[in-house]
Amino acid sequence: MSLKRGFFFWPYDQFPYLIGGEGHLREDGMAIIPSFGNGTFRPLYSFFDVKKGRAVHDELAQIVHDRDTAIKLISEAAMARASALMGANRNYNR
Repeated sequence: MSLKRGFFFWPYDQFPYLIGGEGHLREDGMAIIPSFGNGTFRPLYSFFDVKKGRAVHDELAQIVHDRDTAIKLISEAAMARASALMGANRNYNR
């Protein structure tokens, strides 16, 4: 059986709804990924230039980090506004 080395991405249940790793593509279209316990996955995207695949993986990780940071900042700002609103009306009992 011939294996082709590459970097592969397959569906995942969390944003960005893809996960990936370096491995080998089998003739049946399944990718073997050692970093996932030699698990096999059917890739949606295949990069046979491993360096390019790693770069895409790193950019996706940065996108996730940027999204998480933005969500955290928005949540903190919303909580501050809600706290200020309720603090201003703390003794309101009518």
